[in-house]
Amino acid sequence: MKRLILFIAMALLPVIGSAQDKHVYSFETGRYTIVTDMGMAKLSTVCTFADYGALKKLEMEVMGQTVVMVENGGKRYLISPSFKEMPNDEAEINYNNLTPEVIEKYSIKKLDDEQVDEYKCEVYTFRTMSQGVEADGKVWVWKGFTIKSEISAMGTTVETYITDLKVDIPVDKSIFDLPK
Repeated sequence: MKRLILFIAMALLPVIGSAQDKHVYSFETGRYTIVTDMGMAKLSTVCTFADYGALKKLEMEVMGQTVVMVENGGKRYLISPSFKEMPNDEAEINYNNLTPEVIEKYSIKKLDDEQVDEYKCEVYTFRTMSQGVEADGKVWVWKGFTIKSEISAMGTTVETYITDLKVDIPVDKSIFDLPK
């Protein structure tokens, strides 16, 4: 179970961006669904964001349990099923702010742009290590959003893609508040 959650988290990292960066996305607010296809099962995660992605709330069902995470103030918190601060994984990449250090650290390579549905995407490959697990990835990025990704690790490939993307919509910032 622990390895499954780790692998799901690795698959989501290039999609959700980094809480430490101010402008992960090119839009102030929005909501989208991330579908993670693990072959035999699909996981849907609803992400609501504000402040260009500096604030995020992710909600998903994992094995019959609702899991809620919030990114606020540069930190990630598990809200439900129990409250605790989570480590900020170094595998997160903000494609709106690729520095030479990040490009070198993750062996990022820019490929030719590709069309994914209605989005003209920049395409990148990368290699990362998270909690001792090495992964190779390919992402299709539009205005900071990873529209599609393929992450291979531990002999398995997980695909993610975004659906129901809505930007510049009203978002109540109280949903990012942490429990007292």
